[in-house]
Amino acid sequence: MLAEVSIEACAVPVADGHIMTVLAAPSRVRGTLLIAPPLFNELHCSYPLFARIARELAERSIAVLRFDYRGCGDSSGIAATLRLDAMREDADAALAQLSKRYDITPAVLGVRMGALVVQSLCKSKALRFAAWQPIVDGAEWVAATDALTLAQINELPRYPFLRHKRKPMPLEFAGEHVSTAFRGDMAASTLRYAPEWVLDDPTRLLENGYALPTRLHAWIEKLDLTTMASGSEISGVADAISSWVLQEAQWNAS
Repeated sequence: MLAEVSIEACAVPVADGHIMTVLAAPSRVRGTLLIAPPLFNELHCSYPLFARIARELAERSIAVLRFDYRGCGDSSGIAATLRLDAMREDADAALAQLSKRYDITPAVLGVRMGALVVQSLCKSKALRFAAWQPIVDGAEWVAATDALTLAQINELPRYPFLRHKRKPMPLEFAGEHVSTAFRGDMAASTLRYAPEWVLDDPTRLLENGYALPTRLHAWIEKLDLTTMASGSEISGVADAISSWVLQEAQWNAS
């Protein structure tokens, strides 16, 4: 029987502001999960997907806490003040909020840049760590994002009256204005602490052969409502994540 679910938003105080959290709280709790989100356009594109997944997990008795970093989403601050150390502090504050609510050691899911943010936290606290499309090399991601931004601002279908090739604004990154220091933070980051499970890695599957639906790979990276995940696909992902959180399945790490 599925658990009843309530959605609770909360502003959690941090050093110089607050982070906004959203808890999918089930009527009965068997496990807890913190989702560390991606950044900028990837956050906007994937937000509805993870909201749906969080509710589905809560129906399976997994309490799920999502949050926005300072400078992103509904948290305080602006993108220009983002720093990687502050993002780690935000993840730690969200983790403390979840642990305060439930006396259960949480698992952590890092999505894209979120995996780089929480890897040291998971290592230091010995938390179970999974990742979804993790950024492995920050420098490669920064370069690829810059190339994508350049291509997008010069798309003729989007800007039909464009006469000259445009360049991104100084310090623009993925449509946001960030500091040179933060670009350096991102470019210097690498995934050094291996996740226990990478959802989109076909070599690390559930015993039943579960694999992430292909359309969910692209859906995070580029918003395309024609390929939005179906209810059955979302349910399948939720089943797999809940099995991992509750350690109800064997994992193939080969």
